[in-house]
Amino acid sequence: MKKINFIVLLLAIFQYTTAQEAEMSDKFILGGSVNFSTTNNSSPAGLGLVLTPTNESKSTFFGFAPYIGKEINPRLILGLGVDIGVGRSTSEISSFFPSPGSGELKRNSYQIGFGVFSRHIVNPDNQLSFYLQPNINYFISNEKEFQNSNRAGEVQTNFLQLGAGLGLMYNISDQLRATLRSGGLSYVNGNWEDKKSDAANDFSSFGFNLNLSNIFFGLEIRL
Repeated sequence: MKKINFIVLLLAIFQYTTAQEAEMSDKFILGGSVNFSTTNNSSPAGLGLVLTPTNESKSTFFGFAPYIGKEINPRLILGLGVDIGVGRSTSEISSFFPSPGSGELKRNSYQIGFGVFSRHIVNPDNQLSFYLQPNINYFISNEKEFQNSNRAGEVQTNFLQLGAGLGLMYNISDQLRATLRSGGLSYVNGNWEDKKSDAANDFSSFGFNLNLSNIFFGLEIRL
C-alpha cells in the first residue's frame, strides 16, 4: 500500500508542475555530479561474526552520477541518468567466535544504477532556483568482506528505488549551471544473496534520508 501511495504522489507532483507552464523549450542538458564522504571510528558489523569495535576504523565513499535531460519548459526537465558508487572500509576488530583473536576487517563495495528522473523547478526565473526531483532507479551492488586478507563473505544485491530528492540550481550563465542535489523520500524493494552461504532474502524499506553520503555537487551545460 505504501508503494502504491508513493507512486501516486510522484505522478500527482509531475502532472501539477507540468500544468503550471505551457511555454516550451528546445534545450538539452548534459551534466554530472559527484559525492565524497569519509568517516573515522565507525562501528563494524560482520557477516556471521561476533565483533568488538575498536577506535581504529575508517570508511570512504565516492559517487558519480552523469545524466542527460531535455527541458520541456522552464519548470520541467526530464532525463536519464547513471549512478555509480564505490566504497571501502577498514576496521581493527576482535572476534570471539568461531575463535578468539584480533585482526583487520575490510569491505569493498561497488554499485551501479540506471534510471529516469523529472526535475520540477519552483522559481525558474531566479538565478538561484529550488527544485524537487522524483526518480526511479534500478541498482546492482556487490560487497566483498575480507578478514586478515581472507575472503569472509560476499553479498550481491539488486533493488528498485523510487525517490524524490531536493536540490538547488545556480545559473552561472545562460549555458552553465552549478547544482546541489540531496536525498529525501525513498522507497526501496529488492533482494540480496550471500554468495558464500547461498542465503538469500527479499527486502523493502521506506523512509526519509538526508546526510553527507546523499549530497551531490555538480555542473550542467545547456546545449
